[in-house]
Amino acid sequence: MDFNPDVLRGKARTEYLMWFAEYRLLKKCMLFNNEVIDMPIVNIESWPLEKEKKPVMIRKITEVFTEMGIPAQAVTVVIHETELENWGIAGEQHSVIFKDVKK
Repeated sequence: MDFNPDVLRGKARTEYLMWFAEYRLLKKCMLFNNEVIDMPIVNIESWPLEKEKKPVMIRKITEVFTEMGIPAQAVTVVIHETELENWGIAGEQHSVIFKDVKK
């Protein structure tokens, strides 16, 4: 017997529909040409990058996976940029350690 979401009301129905939409999205992402594929997610932690370098970085990382047979549509690249004053090592901020580095 299949579950019928029409029996749910209010908050329960909303939560179920949100879960189901999320599930369908994940399911679609895992299928490519009716085949389950790997879906790499690459997270890059970096100091702020020049705007022009970001698309190049994303493209080159994606190319690594396409050379391994993974479709480009399955590759996700996320760039997390952290200001130097919010990043530290050995108890000192990078903004202090690298104050003379040309940005």
